[in-house]
Amino acid sequence: MCHLSSVLPHRRLYGAILLLVMWGLVGPMVSPAAAATTGQLTATWTDTAADFDGFKIERKTGAAGTFALIATTGATTFVYVDAGLPVGTTYCYRVRAFNAVGDSPPTPEVCASVATPLLYTLTVAKTGTGTVASSPSGIDCGTTCTASFTGGTSLALSAAPASGFTFTGWSGACTGTGTCTVTMDAAKSVTATFAASGVATYNLTVTKTGTGSGTVTSAPTGIACGSTCSANIASGTTVTLTPVPATGSTFTGWSGACTKSPCAFVVDAAKSLTATFALSTPTTYTLSVTKAGTGAGTVTSSPAGVNCGSTCSATIAAGSTVTLTATPGTGSTFTGWSGACSGTGSCLVSMTVAQSVTATFAAAPPTPTTSTLSVTKAGTGSGIIGSSPAGVYCSTTCSVSFQSGTTVTLAAVTTTGSTFTGWSGACTGTGVCTITLTKPQAVTATFATSTPTGKPSP
Repeated sequence: MCHLSSVLPHRRLYGAILLLVMWGLVGPMVSPAAAATTGQLTATWTDTAADFDGFKIERKTGAAGTFALIATTGATTFVYVDAGLPVGTTYCYRVRAFNAVGDSPPTPEVCASVATPLLYTLTVAKTGTGTVASSPSGIDCGTTCTASFTGGTSLALSAAPASGFTFTGWSGACTGTGTCTVTMDAAKSVTATFAASGVATYNLTVTKTGTGSGTVTSAPTGIACGSTCSANIASGTTVTLTPVPATGSTFTGWSGACTKSPCAFVVDAAKSLTATFALSTPTTYTLSVTKAGTGAGTVTSSPAGVNCGSTCSATIAAGSTVTLTATPGTGSTFTGWSGACSGTGSCLVSMTVAQSVTATFAAAPPTPTTSTLSVTKAGTGSGIIGSSPAGVYCSTTCSVSFQSGTTVTLAAVTTTGSTFTGWSGACTGTGVCTITLTKPQAVTATFATSTPTGKPSP
């Protein structure tokens, strides 16, 4: 319920008083016949003043409509029910107090609409001859044995046996032999049993047990277990019970009044039976393979079924052992299994249940490229060229490949009687030669013979 309140001045000859109006809208509460199309809204309010003669209720259709007076109440009435409203239409309301002096200003408006009601189905079945009727109307079984009612509706079902029959009781949503009262908060079913006058009836009860699930039905009707697992049956009636296992279950047998299938017997006393359902033993299980990681690859199975690639899920015979093999793609490596397998070798999966496996592939690091540094010595002198990082030692090793991008420093060391006169090619000058190898490079180191600076000895 939504509530609004406001404090309003109420005009009278000798001044102003305060009027407190609180009100709300409630809906829907409708009869079954009108449930799908109409409903009602209820406005309530309070007034703390004592000098009013009554209230005026005004209504408009939709937020853009125009307010019009729809009702006037006395001073002791604080509620107004607006009935017969179509479902889904929005109405806005406001209330004024009035007396001989005039009307108060209206309360702030409040808008609401009748919601589409929930409908639930009531199904009535009969054993024997007679009729069942409902109040409120809807069921007249006889002919109309199924009807829909607004959620929350309370129904009273009455049973009328045909001539030569007696009503022996309800089963399903009701028991006993009196009036059957059903609250429609879900779909419900009721069975009314009529027996030929002078013929005894006996109770038949079915119980379900086991790890599986299913239903049991009877011929003639009465048992639909499911929901109706007990019924009163006329003495001498031959009843046949049929078990229907649910998907994934099997019917394994009867106990009690039946011990074999088909279950058929004559009702000559109260009887109880138990139907046992068991979970079916699967004949196949699903093997699912998922690929993960930054790399690429395929997973295949032996026996065949998985080729992931494209087919990453297969149905495998229960009890089989499947071997999965991971093959990395070009530029990738297989880094391991998870799920039903671990490690990096072949994955052996026992199909005793549904299984899932993840194969992880990683992108392989790129193969490094190299660039060649070639050093040549020139001139009349002699010397040695060395490098950092190590590699070049050109006395003997004058051409070396380094990983591309490496920065190499070359140094020239002269031998006795020689001088280093400079670099040419990828370097110049006479200092150390520093080269970043983004491509093959060539350097020439020139050595000259030293000129003596002293006089020879006599």
